[in-house]
Amino acid sequence: MFQDDNLFPWLTVRGYIELALRLFSVPHAEFKERAASLLESVRLPGMAKLRPHELSGGIRQRAALAKTLAQDCQILLMDEPFGALGSFTRDAMHNETRRIHAERGLTVVFATHNSREAVRFADRIVIMAPTPGRVEAHMAIMPPHPRNADSVEFSAVAAQLTHHIRTQQP
Repeated sequence: MFQDDNLFPWLTVRGYIELALRLFSVPHAEFKERAASLLESVRLPGMAKLRPHELSGGIRQRAALAKTLAQDCQILLMDEPFGALGSFTRDAMHNETRRIHAERGLTVVFATHNSREAVRFADRIVIMAPTPGRVEAHMAIMPPHPRNADSVEFSAVAAQLTHHIRTQQP
């Protein structure tokens, strides 16, 4: 799942999900039921007939998440998927992704440049070096989920991460 939702403007939300189902060889007879289930899982059951231009950024990202989940993957790769969203929508999407992670037992690999977002979302953080493809460091995050971004413990871990990143920059 990418930062841009990459929804096709000529498809409805359901059509976009059904395209993903088709690409992953799901039998046509299962499309409607599977698409409805995926829309329900991302809390968009009433949005099936809408096209991308009729959706807010957060709803578009939920539709993109439903399309990604249509692949029945065990590992969900997310490359700054919430970077273009406002803070309240981003918080809601973090909560939705954590809920789906727990319900489906997925491993989520989440790339971000935002240290507070990393601490809020992650159980383990891998810090990449400025040289491409090289791991600089990794750290486990201690506060249990759900995390309160206003807590002293959360702020301390975020500050530690930010400090580590700043001291490693060339």
